[in-house]
Amino acid sequence: MEAVTIYRLSELEGSYIDQAAEVYVDGFYKQLSSLTKDRAKLTRFIAASFVTRQFFVAVADDRVVAIAAYSTEYQDAQKFDKKTLSELGWLNAWLIALSANIKNRKIPSHQCLIESVTTARDYRGRGIARQLLTHMVNLKEFEEYTLEVVDTNIHAVQLYERLGFEVTRKVKKWLFRKRAGYNETWVMKKLVR
Repeated sequence: MEAVTIYRLSELEGSYIDQAAEVYVDGFYKQLSSLTKDRAKLTRFIAASFVTRQFFVAVADDRVVAIAAYSTEYQDAQKFDKKTLSELGWLNAWLIALSANIKNRKIPSHQCLIESVTTARDYRGRGIARQLLTHMVNLKEFEEYTLEVVDTNIHAVQLYERLGFEVTRKVKKWLFRKRAGYNETWVMKKLVR
């Protein structure tokens, strides 16, 4: 297992926030590229959206190599302001705002929603995501941890199952399945208390 140090992103300075945004963009580029293919613009956009207290990062070799975030009843992991949204154009801004409102689900106070889990490409397969998620769960700030994963992300599903998460619900993707690259979103949960 790779030796990493885990921090809340709020404990680190600006360059680490930019590095975390780069890891995010690289990990989710397929989904984000429909907004713009300009990685630098996406990185600025994502960095500006971070609620840094809600993000954990794994640092190795003095750089961010993995991220994971969580949303709660009171705080989402990302917040999009109008100025930043406007840089992507009005249509993309509208789509992101719509998506953010859809994501704004009711999360019970005893639960958190883990999201935005990704590892830098050259650090994948070294157990870093496992360390990061184990750290988050071991803090025992919540009784229940939930996450969503697409059915085609087999490596992530296997990781989450090894960490004790169980599939509790499957939501079928009705439109644009081939383009999206998946058929279902699986909701997985882990109880810790």
